[in-house]
Amino acid sequence: PYLVDVGNGKSASLPKEAWLNGVLRWYWPVLGATLPLSVRVFLPWSGVELIFPAEPLVAIGVILIAWEQIRSNRSIRSLLAFRPHVLDVAVFAFLLGSIIAAAAAEHQLVAWKVVVVQVAYILVFYVAFRSRGPSISSDLMRAWRWYAFAFLFVVLWAMVKEGLHGLDREASDHAAFPFFLDHTSYGAALCFMLPFFAMEIGRDGLKGGLRSRKVFYLLLTLVVLVALLLSYSRGAWMGAAAAGSGLIIARWRTPAHRLAALVLLFIVFAGSTLWLSGRPAVTRPQGERTGLWRSLASMTDLRTVPSNLDRIVRWRAAWSMFQESPITGQGPGAYPIVLPEHLSNTGACGPERVDPGAGPYRPWPLGGKVFEVRADPVRDPSSGGSAHSEYLLALSEGGLLLFLPWALLSLTLLIGQVLIDPCRHPMVRMVTFGIVAYLVHGLVNNFLDDAKLAFLFWSGAALIATYDLRRGHPARPEGPDHADH
Repeated sequence: PYLVDVGNGKSASLPKEAWLNGVLRWYWPVLGATLPLSVRVFLPWSGVELIFPAEPLVAIGVILIAWEQIRSNRSIRSLLAFRPHVLDVAVFAFLLGSIIAAAAAEHQLVAWKVVVVQVAYILVFYVAFRSRGPSISSDLMRAWRWYAFAFLFVVLWAMVKEGLHGLDREASDHAAFPFFLDHTSYGAALCFMLPFFAMEIGRDGLKGGLRSRKVFYLLLTLVVLVALLLSYSRGAWMGAAAAGSGLIIARWRTPAHRLAALVLLFIVFAGSTLWLSGRPAVTRPQGERTGLWRSLASMTDLRTVPSNLDRIVRWRAAWSMFQESPITGQGPGAYPIVLPEHLSNTGACGPERVDPGAGPYRPWPLGGKVFEVRADPVRDPSSGGSAHSEYLLALSEGGLLLFLPWALLSLTLLIGQVLIDPCRHPMVRMVTFGIVAYLVHGLVNNFLDDAKLAFLFWSGAALIATYDLRRGHPARPEGPDHADH
């Protein structure tokens, strides 16, 4: 198995990098299985926070991928033959904007830490999958399948915890902790897993005599759907509704029909929002305010819902940061640091202040002084936190240098896969649902600094770019020439 015929009656050994292909073959399932079960920990003896074991595995992936490209005789030839997709250009511009913004940042150490992590995520989750060429389908499905079944443990964990505390909004807030910090990031992951299990129901390999497997995946799809409802993540609900509507519209025959449907959908959404926001706020006992309907109606309540008021404060602060530095922004990772300086420019007050003496961490029972698990995050703007918007986060931390590539990336994924020329491949439709849901959810939250969501988003974008180019040139594989694993 280690010899090949070279055509002159002699044999030669396979390339030394054959072992590397074997390692990478197992790397994706291991990474996929550990990502949803990873926990954000703080190492007090070093001052370092990391998502364990996901981020150490990402670091190993960077080394493996770099070694593969350096040692492969095909890397230069493949790079010259590589035809970039507009997503590749947007991702490269996004990274370049991050580097320039970090170079111009006031808080250099924080900025370069964020950039290093961001580069590692994109290299392992996007570039590595793009370079798979024809094998991207098998590699990505292998990683996603392990992720999905490991994620089911998190679903079970969250549903049991939530069930013990009443299955209401308060019970859902940190039901997925410590695997997900709160219900919003958990809901975002559910929006990627829902179409995965739904796609498995209709796979060709599950037809005929394998009806029991179809029923199995149908039940898993229903479990994830119920988990999404019980997550009480309004952003995830909004994203899932938009993604489902988008995929239905994408099946229409012409771009003109799809555009008309999108305009009609926007009018219905805007009208419903205005109607709900015009209704008077009704004060009810706390237990009645936390059901599914009340949580849905609270999306437009900008007067009494603390989380909505908090977001407005954060968005205004982000805009103030952009106005102060419109080209390069405040620097990657600087938002929570400079937030207190910009709260006076928001013209509004946030929720009641939480005592910062509680600190951002709490000891894990088994960790002792070795490591600590991040505590449930607080809502008070003065305690730091995020911009609660991917778009405003890019604008505030990276200015136009970061926002414009992110806008190009988002519009390419949204408009290209819904309006202009949607791909009909089941895997592409699966990741399109999750990505569209995330981009809509990203209006009110941001999670791409979390490896769990970054993996799903960037690997899905890589699949879309690869299949988009392959449709135009089906006989020519895209990217570096790798054999199927």
